[in-house]
Amino acid sequence: MPRKTKKAARPALGDHNDSLRRDLQTVKDTSTFSASADPSTGEENDNAFDIADDLLAALDARDAAEAAEREAKKEEDDSKRRNKPHSLRDAVSGILYPSHQNKESFATSSESHQPAEAIESTHQHQRKSSIRRIFGSSPKSSDTSTDLASAGPKKRMNRQQQRKERKAAEMETVRRQAEEEVKANGGQPDLAEIERQGINAMCQTLGVTMHEITPDGHCLYAAVADQLNLRRKGREPVDYKSTRRATANEMRSHPHEYKPFISDSDEHMAGIDNREAGTLNTEQAQEKHYMTYCDAVENTGVWGGQPEILALTRAFGTQINVIQAGVPILKVGEGEFEGEPLTISYHRKMYGLGEHYNSLRPAA
Repeated sequence: MPRKTKKAARPALGDHNDSLRRDLQTVKDTSTFSASADPSTGEENDNAFDIADDLLAALDARDAAEAAEREAKKEEDDSKRRNKPHSLRDAVSGILYPSHQNKESFATSSESHQPAEAIESTHQHQRKSSIRRIFGSSPKSSDTSTDLASAGPKKRMNRQQQRKERKAAEMETVRRQAEEEVKANGGQPDLAEIERQGINAMCQTLGVTMHEITPDGHCLYAAVADQLNLRRKGREPVDYKSTRRATANEMRSHPHEYKPFISDSDEHMAGIDNREAGTLNTEQAQEKHYMTYCDAVENTGVWGGQPEILALTRAFGTQINVIQAGVPILKVGEGEFEGEPLTISYHRKMYGLGEHYNSLRPAA
C-alpha cells in the first residue's frame, strides 16, 4: 500500500483562553514534534491534526453563536429600555382615553421615525388633552374644556382684577360727583357737604346724633333748650323764650363781663341805630346801647354768639360744648360747673340763612 505523503504543516492557531482549547493546542504541538522525530507516525499525526482542527472549528462556531446571541440580547434590552417610557405613557393614555387607544398605539409605532424632542412633546400634549377631556368639562356646558392647571390662577387673577375694577369705579363715581358739585357751585367746592361730613364724623366719634333745629334766628336758644329738657327730665320744660330771657338777665346783671365782647356789628344786627359808634366815650352812652342790646336778646330774633353762650352757661350752671367741623371742640364754662355738659353743633355753610346751631342728642 503506498504510503501517504506528509501533509503540509498547518499554521498555528490563535491564542485561546478556555482550557479545552489549550488542551487541544497542547496535543497538537506534541503530535507535530513526534512526527518530526519519527516519520513512521506521520499519518496518525495527520489524523489527530484533523480532529483537533474540527474540534477547534466547532468551538469557534459555538463562541461566534454565543457572541451573536449576546449581542442580539443586548440590542433587545436596549430597545426595551428605550421603549419603556413610551409604553408607560401609552398605558396611562389608554386608561385615561381608551376610545383612542388604537390611534395612540399607531402614533407610538411611528415615533421611531421622529426626533426625541418631538416624541416627548407629543406625549405631553396627549397627557394634557386626556386630563382636559376627563376633568375640564363643566356640568352646565359639556362643549367647553378648561385646563385645570391654568384655571385656578386665572380665576384668582380675575377676582383680584374685579376688586380693582370695582374700587376704581367707586373712585370714579365719587370724582364725577365732586366735579358735578363743583360745577353746580360756580366752580367752587361744595363747602356745605364738606362741613356736613366733618360734623357727622365727629358725631359718630362722640356717640351722638344731630337733632335739627328750625333755622329761624332762635336756633342757639332752641338748641340749648332742647339739651336742658334732656338733662332735666321731670322739671318744667323750657323753650327758646325761656333761654333768651335767662341770657338777657345774666348779661344785664354782669355787664362788665360781656360788654367788651359786644361789637358794633352785633348792635347793628340787633336793630340798634348807633351812628355814634366808636366815638362815644362816656360810660353812660355805652351803658345805654348795651342795655338796648340786652333787650334785643330777650325780645327779638337777634342771633347769638360766644358772649351769649357764656351767659347761658352761667344762667343755667352748666358747661356747653360746641361741635364744629375742622376745629377742636369749644368747651364754654369748662371747669366752672359739675355734671354732664350740654352739646350743640355750630354750622356756617349747611344752611342758606348762614350761621346755625343744632342740638346733639345721645345716640339710641
